[in-house]
Amino acid sequence: MDAPDAIAFEDESIFIKRTKGGIDSVQDLNKEELHLLKRLAGEVKGHRHLFISRQGLPMSTSTFRKLITQLGKEAGIEFSIHPHMLRHSCGYRAVAEDRKMRKLQVYLGHKSYQNTLRYSAVASVRGFWD
Repeated sequence: MDAPDAIAFEDESIFIKRTKGGIDSVQDLNKEELHLLKRLAGEVKGHRHLFISRQGLPMSTSTFRKLITQLGKEAGIEFSIHPHMLRHSCGYRAVAEDRKMRKLQVYLGHKSYQNTLRYSAVASVRGFWD
């Protein structure tokens, strides 16, 4: 991820380049995210990328995937995790918090509303009649 190209610290936003035909978007960063990204930028000063390997090279998707899997093991998660699970957990949490599905569609960059609706398929119906 290129800090100068993707993160606009002054606008408190990040440009998300989608893969697999998704819709690119600009997302707001909350104060904690902004603080942590600024701190990371200070730690890798002189590098064009924020996420770098131990060798000082841009972190590859393979290395990132291995890192997430290792962190899952260290956290005691009993099944193998991968980075895309973070995206899914975000979608499921948004549905559980009754976020608007149209906004979630835009946030996730889905072209098809049907892709977003999948997150609601496993949502609990407890409290439906409350």
